[in-house]
Amino acid sequence: MTDTPNLGLPYIDGSQAQKHVTHNEALRILDAAIQIGVLDMTLAAPPSSPAEGERHVVASGATGAWTGQDNTIATWQDGAWAFLAPKTGWCIWSAADGSLFVFDGTAWLGAGGTASLDNVAHLGVNMAASSPNRLSVKSNAALLAAIDAADGGTGDMRVQLSKEGSANTASVFFSDNFSGRAEFGLVGDDIFKLKVSPDGSTWTEAFNIDQGTGNLTLARGLSLTGVISPAQITADQNDYNPTDLAAASVVQISADAPRNISGLAGGAEGRCLTIINVGSQPVTLLNESTSSSASSRLSLGGSMTIAAKQAAILRYDGTAARWQAIAGGTAGAGASGSIPGYLTGLTLSTAGGSSTFGIAAGFATDSSNASMMALSSAYSKTTSAWAVGSANGALDTGTITASTWYHVFLIKRTDTGVVDVLISLSATSPTLPTNYTLFRRIGAMKTDGSSKWTKFSQLGDEFLWDAAVVNVSTSPGTTAIQTLTVTTPPGVQTTAILNAAGIGTGDSRGWVFSPDVNSAGALASTGSTINFGGSGTIQVWSVTRVRTNTSAQVKYAMTLSSGQPIITTAGWIDDRGKLQ
Repeated sequence: MTDTPNLGLPYIDGSQAQKHVTHNEALRILDAAIQIGVLDMTLAAPPSSPAEGERHVVASGATGAWTGQDNTIATWQDGAWAFLAPKTGWCIWSAADGSLFVFDGTAWLGAGGTASLDNVAHLGVNMAASSPNRLSVKSNAALLAAIDAADGGTGDMRVQLSKEGSANTASVFFSDNFSGRAEFGLVGDDIFKLKVSPDGSTWTEAFNIDQGTGNLTLARGLSLTGVISPAQITADQNDYNPTDLAAASVVQISADAPRNISGLAGGAEGRCLTIINVGSQPVTLLNESTSSSASSRLSLGGSMTIAAKQAAILRYDGTAARWQAIAGGTAGAGASGSIPGYLTGLTLSTAGGSSTFGIAAGFATDSSNASMMALSSAYSKTTSAWAVGSANGALDTGTITASTWYHVFLIKRTDTGVVDVLISLSATSPTLPTNYTLFRRIGAMKTDGSSKWTKFSQLGDEFLWDAAVVNVSTSPGTTAIQTLTVTTPPGVQTTAILNAAGIGTGDSRGWVFSPDVNSAGALASTGSTINFGGSGTIQVWSVTRVRTNTSAQVKYAMTLSSGQPIITTAGWIDDRGKLQ
């Protein structure tokens, strides 16, 4: 007996007995093979209660009654499984997949329809997929779109990578021609991290984020780009907003003189900004200055000075609508935080016998430490009524008086930044011109009997008279402590530079001391004595420095009532507000 070549149907021989048996067998094969529709293609073991005529494609790794029948068509007929071995080109319909499949001689391949991808062993799109890459896609782009709520979805799109345990990896890997360059995710533990590689073999961890605290740890250096270098600051700045500030992370500033910044534009919640002073002059960030709009102000707990070649890091608090300091700068002790008592330059000079005096260029913090003031070039002033500008008058009120002390002030308008010079009888409360609100005493001068300036020279805080002034040269006629007014500025305490000598009739001694010390204690100290021993001649000239009171006074005493002291003022030392 022979079979047909395609379906393997048995032929009926001419002399065959029981021809119906062969005929019925052929009918069964035809019933199983013609218009083939199988229930599924994924079972590797036969179902427990199949229905008559039920068909399946046997999946790989078949067991039980299906052992050894991979890829065949199994049909339940007459209480037993019958198997048809497919030939190349056979087609079937899989009800579970909703698709047509064709046999290529080795495996069943999808041939169209809406196929179910449930439990597929692997899937390749435009390329073959194989372990361990069971999903492989070759494409120039990929799109995952959310199902809209109107279509029964949530409108969300979330991609999840799940690993088996904490020691495993769930990450996204980036490659250059399949050589690794970057990886982020949960790599070998549950801490989110980013790693990079130059060659696919050597890896460096750039940062990690703790899953419990959310803290970011930078394992390597931080490079800031977005660096801008605005034009030099030549005046105090309100709502400072140089070009490209909005996109900058680093601002390199410089100033022609000590300048203030009362506010910064471009604040946004969490934004950090590094300010580097690349110049040679200090720049002060003013604390809560109303000169800038509220959203641009700085809340620093006291203004902050960024010295030359130094930096400050700021962060914007969107809730408070203020810039706040993270690090850097020099916080001041006063309300503003400018460098307390700062003063450099501003040396005073006069030729003597003249109503004109000079002031050298320099800088100084004002008396309240609210602002830095700069006299950018040398100035001259006269004893006339004050007028803005060099070579104009300096007197705050009234007319100049002979043989009188006047205090010299640097003054400033905060609205325009103009700085000028003023003289006043007051050491602490000059009468300021209109719109001038800041001042700082920078020294003192005295007129002569003709209301001209008495000549002196200044070096730093030291002032020396061109000719020493005699303050006492007669005997007090007593051993009691005497108060002596010396020729130093009143209204402030200075250190008088005195030349002291004495004429005695015997072993006579004298003391010169500050009113600020205990008189008895001063007399008990032989270290403060001047020896007047001898008779009828000046025995000793010595230079002594004694602190005055605000009335320009010192004290002295003699051991013998007949002793004759000679005390002259050579000059004085004036800290001009540096020691606050």
